[in-house]
Amino acid sequence: MTILIRILGSIYFLLLIGCSNEQIISKNVERSDLDTSLQTWVQTKSKENGIYLKKMNENKDQSEKIRYLIYSKKDLSYDYRTIRLDLKDGTLSIYLKDKMAPDEQYMKTESHFIITLDSPPEKIEMYLNEKTVNYQMEQP
Repeated sequence: MTILIRILGSIYFLLLIGCSNEQIISKNVERSDLDTSLQTWVQTKSKENGIYLKKMNENKDQSEKIRYLIYSKKDLSYDYRTIRLDLKDGTLSIYLKDKMAPDEQYMKTESHFIITLDSPPEKIEMYLNEKTVNYQMEQP
């Protein structure tokens, strides 16, 4: 019985740690997954290479999560872009990385990521292949 209590206690502790760190979520989406207004926004940005960040909602309700769309466009098509996020001391660090595509299915000249946060970050830093990169930020 004591062993069972210790195991359950350990599981509970790990769940608490895991849940407290779930402040940020990212999801890779296709342009067709976006609503019409966001598809139009992406279409206007797709004329030039670059990285664009758009806040998708106003935080009018305290329970509403903060959402951003990251759109990036590049000339190279033999690779694809991944994302890694870090939220520390109020700074959201977004790490984009280009990886070689294993086959044609993964080759993309543009990528779309939706990021969901519990609260707005104080600062946002963007990196591409481990180097600081400029991006354009737009409010809704």
